[in-house]
Amino acid sequence: TPHGLQTSWDVGIYQNAALQGVATVGRDLQESFGPASPRKLYPVSLDGQTDAGLAQQIMDVLSARHNVTLQRGWNGVLPMPLHWGEVLALSYVANASAAHCLPPLVTLGLPLSRYNLSSAVATGFLQLGRD
Repeated sequence: TPHGLQTSWDVGIYQNAALQGVATVGRDLQESFGPASPRKLYPVSLDGQTDAGLAQQIMDVLSARHNVTLQRGWNGVLPMPLHWGEVLALSYVANASAAHCLPPLVTLGLPLSRYNLSSAVATGFLQLGRD
């Protein structure tokens, strides 16, 4: 996700067992177009679990060729916060499943370097996806 926790250069792999967030649909339009658009806001809530074993495996594999780091907040006792970019995308995954719930997840945070060095880091992101 480009919207979550970010490091300066490394791709971050979320390590907290619990993930949780709320997105207010429509608020982004108000920020862009003023309070008249749209007239109705509504929240989308999401709770998820991290697949810690898979997160560690991904870290082990990717760290041989890429700048990656595990990210854990609040010593793992509180849920890692998710926001608009993750919540809305993952809510489609949950709604598409027969049980209307998410499978265990591994969340990756893209680094800040993508803003100023996007052409330099794009190839690395493509290779990261292949690996």
